[in-house]
Amino acid sequence: MFYMSTVMAFGFTFSANPSPETCFGNGSITFIVSAADPNGTFLYIVYKLPNVLTPFATVNSNPLSE
Repeated sequence: MFYMSTVMAFGFTFSANPSPETCFGNGSITFIVSAADPNGTFLYIVYKLPNVLTPFATVNSNPLSE
């Protein structure tokens, strides 16, 4: 299950666009950030429900694939 969200805070816009699985393990999430400080760094911490205690993935690149 992927959760899609758009956030506007600190002067930049963030959204996550999921692509659902069509075969086992080929789903992905593409992270989109616009108007960010070019010297900034984004770290994406992704949880797979129902486990919200242990990250499914922690990445600083795009896209995230299962």
